[in-house]
Amino acid sequence: MIKKALRKNIILGALALVVPFMIAGTCNINSYALEVEVVEDTDVLSESGVARSPIIEYRYKIIDGELYRRLFNYSDECWIGEWEKVPIKEP
Repeated sequence: MIKKALRKNIILGALALVVPFMIAGTCNINSYALEVEVVEDTDVLSESGVARSPIIEYRYKIIDGELYRRLFNYSDECWIGEWEKVPIKEP
């Protein structure tokens, strides 16, 4: 009696593992490569009508022990203005 129930459980377990793979094997799945369109990034108005702001930040360097800064436009990769000495606030 116990052997019969154990055998039944083993067969049902094996079927539960095998049948889903047999069913999944009959499904056809096609995959295709996606074509990517390269678009130049410009600072002009986008399609939504919103202008993009350029990314402008200071870059720093030390000249003869003095700290200087200059604005750099990261969007266009160009300098803005000249090097200026950074005012140091003393406590």
